[in-house]
Amino acid sequence: MCRRSAAVLLVATAQALAPTRLKLLTCDLDDTFWPTAEVVAAANTALSTALEARGADASLLGETMKRLRRAAGVQMSYTEARTSAIAELLGGEPGAEELFQLWLDARQRASEDLLFPDAATSLAEVRRRHPDALIGAVTNGRGAPRQIPSLAPFFDFCVSGEDAD
Repeated sequence: MCRRSAAVLLVATAQALAPTRLKLLTCDLDDTFWPTAEVVAAANTALSTALEARGADASLLGETMKRLRRAAGVQMSYTEARTSAIAELLGGEPGAEELFQLWLDARQRASEDLLFPDAATSLAEVRRRHPDALIGAVTNGRGAPRQIPSLAPFFDFCVSGEDAD
Protein backbone atom coordinates (compact mmCIF):
# COMPACT_ATOMS: atom_id res chain seq x y z
CA MET A 1 0.00 0.00 0.00
CA CYS A 2 1.44 3.38 -0.87
CA ARG A 3 2.20 5.72 2.01
CA ARG A 4 -0.76 8.00 1.38
CA SER A 5 -3.34 5.35 0.55
CA ALA A 6 -4.36 4.44 4.08
CA ALA A 7 -4.81 8.06 5.13
CA VAL A 8 -6.74 8.89 1.98
CA LEU A 9 -8.89 5.80 2.49
CA LEU A 10 -9.78 6.92 6.02
CA VAL A 11 -10.94 10.32 4.80
CA ALA A 12 -12.78 8.81 1.83
CA THR A 13 -14.56 6.41 4.17
CA ALA A 14 -15.53 9.26 6.47
CA GLN A 15 -16.83 11.26 3.51
CA ALA A 16 -18.81 8.33 2.15
CA LEU A 17 -20.35 7.75 5.55
CA ALA A 18 -21.02 11.44 6.23
CA PRO A 19 -24.79 11.06 6.06
CA THR A 20 -24.51 7.91 8.20
CA ARG A 21 -23.64 7.96 11.87
CA LEU A 22 -20.34 6.11 12.17
CA LYS A 23 -20.22 4.24 15.47
CA LEU A 24 -16.93 2.37 15.26
CA LEU A 25 -13.81 2.54 13.14
CA THR A 26 -11.00 0.04 13.65
CA CYS A 27 -7.65 0.21 11.93
CA ASP A 28 -4.57 -1.90 11.63
CA LEU A 29 -1.40 0.03 12.45
CA ASP A 30 1.64 -1.38 10.67
CA ASP A 31 1.99 -0.06 7.13
CA THR A 32 -1.23 1.90 7.67
CA PHE A 33 0.16 4.73 9.82
CA TRP A 34 3.92 4.09 9.53
CA PRO A 35 6.34 1.90 7.55
CA THR A 36 6.73 -1.18 9.71
CA ALA A 37 10.10 -2.38 8.45
CA GLU A 38 11.69 1.02 9.09
CA VAL A 39 10.11 1.34 12.53
CA VAL A 40 11.27 -2.12 13.64
CA ALA A 41 14.74 -1.51 12.17
CA ALA A 42 15.09 1.66 14.26
CA ALA A 43 14.02 -0.18 17.41
CA ASN A 44 16.40 -3.05 16.62
CA THR A 45 19.26 -0.59 16.18
CA ALA A 46 18.60 0.87 19.64
CA LEU A 47 18.44 -2.62 21.13
CA SER A 48 21.62 -3.73 19.34
CA THR A 49 23.50 -0.73 20.70
CA ALA A 50 22.34 -1.55 24.24
CA LEU A 51 23.20 -5.24 23.87
CA GLU A 52 26.68 -4.45 22.55
CA ALA A 53 27.22 -2.03 25.46
CA ARG A 54 26.60 -4.99 27.78
CA GLY A 55 29.06 -7.19 25.90
CA ALA A 56 26.44 -9.28 24.08
CA ASP A 57 26.67 -10.21 20.39
CA ALA A 58 23.67 -8.33 19.03
CA SER A 59 24.13 -9.87 15.58
CA LEU A 60 22.70 -13.11 17.02
CA LEU A 61 19.38 -11.57 18.09
CA GLY A 62 17.31 -12.48 15.01
CA GLU A 63 18.74 -15.98 14.75
CA THR A 64 18.20 -16.57 18.48
CA MET A 65 14.58 -15.39 18.27
CA LYS A 66 13.87 -17.73 15.35
CA ARG A 67 15.46 -20.69 17.13
CA LEU A 68 13.49 -20.05 20.32
CA ARG A 69 10.20 -19.72 18.43
CA ARG A 70 10.84 -22.98 16.56
CA ALA A 71 11.81 -24.79 19.78
CA ALA A 72 8.70 -23.59 21.62
CA GLY A 73 6.56 -25.88 19.47
CA VAL A 74 3.59 -23.61 20.11
CA GLN A 75 2.94 -20.10 19.02
CA MET A 76 5.42 -17.93 20.91
CA SER A 77 4.77 -14.22 20.66
CA TYR A 78 7.44 -11.92 19.31
CA THR A 79 7.50 -10.24 22.72
CA GLU A 80 8.29 -13.55 24.42
CA ALA A 81 10.81 -14.49 21.75
CA ARG A 82 12.57 -11.11 21.85
CA THR A 83 12.69 -11.03 25.68
CA SER A 84 13.94 -14.63 25.86
CA ALA A 85 16.55 -13.99 23.17
CA ILE A 86 17.79 -10.90 25.00
CA ALA A 87 18.05 -12.92 28.22
CA GLU A 88 20.00 -15.63 26.43
CA LEU A 89 22.34 -13.13 24.79
CA LEU A 90 22.98 -11.54 28.19
CA GLY A 91 24.10 -14.97 29.39
CA GLY A 92 21.77 -15.07 32.35
CA GLU A 93 22.67 -11.59 33.56
CA PRO A 94 19.67 -9.49 34.62
CA GLY A 95 18.29 -6.84 32.30
CA ALA A 96 16.24 -8.62 29.64
CA GLU A 97 12.99 -6.89 30.65
CA GLU A 98 14.74 -3.51 30.80
CA LEU A 99 16.24 -3.97 27.34
CA PHE A 100 12.93 -5.15 25.92
CA GLN A 101 11.33 -1.98 27.30
CA LEU A 102 14.12 0.03 25.66
CA TRP A 103 13.25 -1.68 22.34
CA LEU A 104 9.55 -0.99 22.83
CA ASP A 105 10.14 2.68 23.69
CA ALA A 106 12.37 3.03 20.61
CA ARG A 107 9.64 1.42 18.51
CA GLN A 108 7.05 3.94 19.71
CA ARG A 109 9.43 6.88 19.06
CA ALA A 110 10.18 5.57 15.58
CA SER A 111 6.45 5.17 14.91
CA GLU A 112 5.98 8.86 15.72
CA ASP A 113 9.07 9.94 13.76
CA LEU A 114 8.14 7.90 10.68
CA LEU A 115 4.39 8.54 10.74
CA PHE A 116 2.94 8.80 7.24
CA PRO A 117 2.31 12.47 6.40
CA ASP A 118 -1.49 12.42 6.39
CA ALA A 119 -2.06 9.93 9.20
CA ALA A 120 -2.94 12.32 12.02
CA THR A 121 -4.82 14.78 9.81
CA SER A 122 -6.90 11.95 8.36
CA LEU A 123 -7.85 10.74 11.82
CA ALA A 124 -8.66 14.30 12.84
CA GLU A 125 -11.00 14.58 9.85
CA VAL A 126 -12.74 11.32 10.74
CA ARG A 127 -13.11 12.54 14.32
CA ARG A 128 -14.47 15.90 13.11
CA ARG A 129 -17.06 14.26 10.87
CA HIS A 130 -17.99 11.56 13.38
CA PRO A 131 -17.34 12.99 16.87
CA ASP A 132 -19.21 10.21 18.66
CA ALA A 133 -17.50 7.32 16.88
CA LEU A 134 -15.10 5.07 18.71
CA ILE A 135 -11.76 4.79 16.93
CA GLY A 136 -9.58 1.84 17.76
CA ALA A 137 -6.63 -0.19 16.62
CA VAL A 138 -6.67 -3.96 16.26
CA THR A 139 -3.18 -5.25 15.70
CA ASN A 140 -1.06 -8.34 16.01
CA GLY A 141 1.98 -6.21 16.87
CA ARG A 142 3.30 -3.90 19.55
CA GLY A 143 2.24 -0.57 18.06
CA ALA A 144 0.46 1.54 20.66
CA PRO A 145 -1.22 4.58 19.09
CA ARG A 146 -2.34 5.88 22.47
CA GLN A 147 1.36 6.26 23.34
CA ILE A 148 2.24 8.08 20.13
CA PRO A 149 1.70 11.82 20.63
CA SER A 150 0.41 12.59 17.12
CA LEU A 151 -2.13 9.76 17.24
CA ALA A 152 -3.09 9.56 20.91
CA PRO A 153 -5.90 12.14 20.76
CA PHE A 154 -7.79 10.11 18.17
CA PHE A 155 -7.69 6.55 19.52
CA ASP A 156 -10.15 5.34 22.11
CA PHE A 157 -8.63 1.86 22.42
CA CYS A 158 -6.02 -0.54 21.11
CA VAL A 159 -6.24 -4.34 21.15
CA SER A 160 -3.15 -6.36 20.35
CA GLY A 161 -2.56 -10.05 19.89
CA GLU A 162 0.60 -9.45 21.92
CA ASP A 163 -1.37 -8.36 24.98
CA ALA A 164 -1.15 -10.84 27.83
CA ASP A 165 -4.86 -10.65 28.51
